[in-house]
Amino acid sequence: MKTAVLFAFLLFGSAPDFNPVNEGEETSVLRGKVVDAANHEWLAGAEVRVKNTDIKVYCDMDGNFELRGLNPGVYEVEVRMVSYERTVFSAVEVSENTRLLKFCIASV
Repeated sequence: MKTAVLFAFLLFGSAPDFNPVNEGEETSVLRGKVVDAANHEWLAGAEVRVKNTDIKVYCDMDGNFELRGLNPGVYEVEVRMVSYERTVFSAVEVSENTRLLKFCIASV
């Protein structure tokens, strides 16, 4: 039991902060939904990632996602899921206000 607690502390308690934004800067949130391009059904478990960063999340049961900690700017967002085409959305603008987007991806 002591070994498990020590391992958990070492794993989670001493992990460095990988926040991609600079100290003191305001960050933005990008929220949205991933759906099937053909039938517009929600895609639970789809991976949504900001290219060229370590920021990624997985959609919830309703296809919703929330990417936090982004500086305002323009990004490429990649969406992928098993049996679907990997899709990159270019020129996704993130501002100080929360954005709500709908990404449609096609099945293979």
